[in-house]
Amino acid sequence: MGKLEEIFDCYDIQRIKVFRGRKMLMCEDAYGQCYGVSELKLSEKRLLREYLAKEYLINNGYTFVDQLLRNKDNSFITEDKYHSAYVVRHFYMGKELNINSVKEVEEGAKNLAILHNKGIGMAEWMREKEKECELDNDKANAEEQKDEDGEKWTILKEMDAEAVQTKNEQKRTDFIQEVTLYSWLYDIISKRNRELFRIAAYMRKNSGKGEFVDVYNDCCEHFLEEGNEAMEGLLNIKDELKSGDAVRKREFCHGNYQHHNIMKCRENWVTIGLEHFYFGVQLEDLYDYLRKVLEKNDYNMDFAKAVLCGYGSEHELTLRDYQCLYLLLIYPVKFWKISNRYFNSRKTWIPPKMVEKLQNVVKQDEEKRNFLVKFKEDYVD
Repeated sequence: MGKLEEIFDCYDIQRIKVFRGRKMLMCEDAYGQCYGVSELKLSEKRLLREYLAKEYLINNGYTFVDQLLRNKDNSFITEDKYHSAYVVRHFYMGKELNINSVKEVEEGAKNLAILHNKGIGMAEWMREKEKECELDNDKANAEEQKDEDGEKWTILKEMDAEAVQTKNEQKRTDFIQEVTLYSWLYDIISKRNRELFRIAAYMRKNSGKGEFVDVYNDCCEHFLEEGNEAMEGLLNIKDELKSGDAVRKREFCHGNYQHHNIMKCRENWVTIGLEHFYFGVQLEDLYDYLRKVLEKNDYNMDFAKAVLCGYGSEHELTLRDYQCLYLLLIYPVKFWKISNRYFNSRKTWIPPKMVEKLQNVVKQDEEKRNFLVKFKEDYVD
């Protein structure tokens, strides 16, 4: 703890208490504001994007996020005496969302919708902010070059800088382009299906080489059929998901919205874990949250209704949205994740927990199929 306390000395924080909390060292100042220090896991460029995203949310009235803090040197990254890198964030003390409570699950979905609404327009705003940062960097680099060489950039360097700027401009326009629900879903399902078929072929060749492989091969065909079912369902409504209200602009997405990243602080919900935010179809955030809630509650329809009601109270859902959610729920995403984890592991020793997770997916699949019948009747047909 003493080593990490030194990190706080690099910030303008008059701490009155230091304590352990939520897998990080935390401190509290005289005003009751909490801060948390954690190891650096992202690049400095990504940290800047995270900071800008949260700044946009805060400026738009969504203030309860774990914003990054700059140190006395105006940097997000602070090194200790061993040159290990850390970051400090404004943090909150609160209770994690109870995923087994219908009421809290609904409030969590409503919080997601508010977060999405507050993030609308962020892509264009961030595009301009990043452009400003690039211009500032170019100017700083030019001054540095001038000091070293005693002369301005040559024409060749100016041409190189222009080429880089053009490339960066293209990158910025890529993440704010519109996308149809069809193309978005097709990319997701087709990619996952290709991966599953490749892994299935590998597993069949290794039949009899351990309990995990045997359990996998026993259930693999069934889940491959579910993947195909999702793709066939998508192709059946291809035209409906290619025009009109099925055209979506890529907007702010949390990237990992689940109960571990939602806390109740007094009367407010706090959203943390935005390190993986991106610009895409916001429906994917809703699906991730809905799927996690259903998995933790044995695909109870009451919880699905709570999620959709909570989200819909702040962000209207259309028939196309429900159709997409239905197709995503059909897809055996848990099986796909386990498959990828195994395929990318060393395979010399498979933890018993992996076998248990695979068996649980098989057991829960019947509950999921029964749930999907009700979901289709209530929201899609």
